[in-house]
Amino acid sequence: MSSFDEGRSGGKDHSAADAQLERAKRRRLKLNGLQEAIAEVERLDAGGYRQAGSWGLAGNLSHLNKSLNLCFEPFPFITPAPIRPIMRAVMVPLMKRCVQFPAGFKAPPPLQPAEDLELAAEIAEFKRLVGAVLNPDSQLQPNHPLLGKFNREQWIIMQTWHAAHHLSFLVPK
Repeated sequence: MSSFDEGRSGGKDHSAADAQLERAKRRRLKLNGLQEAIAEVERLDAGGYRQAGSWGLAGNLSHLNKSLNLCFEPFPFITPAPIRPIMRAVMVPLMKRCVQFPAGFKAPPPLQPAEDLELAAEIAEFKRLVGAVLNPDSQLQPNHPLLGKFNREQWIIMQTWHAAHHLSFLVPK
């Protein structure tokens, strides 16, 4: 770390502009599966992180947990049928290549983080849901609300990519 960085990393003396600069640096993160997502969550929880986006670890996990639930539960929304093949043609290759999704897209209201989150509960729920998605005996929804027909492998690729996207906004200390 440079002396420039050291002066910004601690204390409450720096200006709002300095804080914004500090928050603006997102990391590149590639996960090779949902088990790696769990390990990354544990690392962030144990070692702390710098928040480069709108949500902290609990907020990101709340959102990811709601997304993971889409693998099992009826969807609170669905994209019109004519749009799904277009979205699939664009998104699936990006997910398979682990291309980092740009920041700035707002999650639909049903997938927004809950209020008054407890980090330990969000971590436990994330681990439970990941285990359920990876369990070959679990029944997954046959369709993604935005991308159409999905099998287990596609759900895992999408959820891994989604986790990497959100955890990239939390930079380990």
